[in-house]
Amino acid sequence: MPSKISTFDFLKNFKSPESGAHVFYINDPFIETFTKNRLKKSNQYDLLTGNELTRNFLEERFLNWSLFAENRPILVLAAESINDKVLDFWLKEEIKIADQLLVLIAQKDQKIFAKLEAKNCLSYTQVEAPKFWEGAKMFDLVLQELNYKMAPLYKDFLLERLEHSFESFYQQLTKIQLLKPEGLLGDKHLVESHMALLAEVVEENKVDFFKMIDTLNQNPRKFFYDLTKSDRDFEYYLSLSLFMQGHLQKSHAPALIREKTKLNQYDRQILNTSDAFNIEEKFRLEKLFAEMELMAKMKSDRLKQFVRLQCMP
Repeated sequence: MPSKISTFDFLKNFKSPESGAHVFYINDPFIETFTKNRLKKSNQYDLLTGNELTRNFLEERFLNWSLFAENRPILVLAAESINDKVLDFWLKEEIKIADQLLVLIAQKDQKIFAKLEAKNCLSYTQVEAPKFWEGAKMFDLVLQELNYKMAPLYKDFLLERLEHSFESFYQQLTKIQLLKPEGLLGDKHLVESHMALLAEVVEENKVDFFKMIDTLNQNPRKFFYDLTKSDRDFEYYLSLSLFMQGHLQKSHAPALIREKTKLNQYDRQILNTSDAFNIEEKFRLEKLFAEMELMAKMKSDRLKQFVRLQCMP
């Protein structure tokens, strides 16, 4: 079975492999970039794409290796596009890479990777995407990657206004870094000017899923109508659909929430959802969000039309 690790533990404790075959399943392009940056600090790689890793390449490089063969490490991007026949050949021959280094980064899970790991042909690591509540950790990670210093006051200001995604944080922080390459530090005399700068250049784009729950509880059609007015990517719809499915599942067991001695704001939202919809309505909404999840994963052009249809009477 592949080992699973959070994004933050993975990058914090990352050690560039020195030999063997290694697959990293990473479905976020920014985490992939951060990983490549770490790999390149240790080695100079020959870069391949998945469809360039052929059976002939495996045979020549790892089965019929001679004293005259190349020995540079290989980094394969988009490893999910490796031809199935190539992976089947690798598994059948049980090719083991001991004295050389082959690193594959895949944006999609391939079951055969786990089979190759079971045959000790490679190590397989799944990097789990950050949870929706880990925005502050994501922000700190981007600051670290940019080697940029920022006082807590300004971090809090941006966290309140920006969508909690690597893309949003990276875009805004690179813009700020160009204007203030020395950083935004804790000099009290500069607070007013720094805050004015942030207010001017930062494009507020945060969407609060918790606020959207209140809209859903009051009027599901308005919830979907509000979605049609926003220009969001597939990753946003995927995060939203997963969050809403989890929320609706929690609303099926209100008794567990009421047993708590002290309710927080989200606990009360769960109870409100439980009261707002009957069982059939909740299952119907879960099914809608499950369909949205599937279309978001497939990057289907039908997704936005699907959302529009939910606004209709």
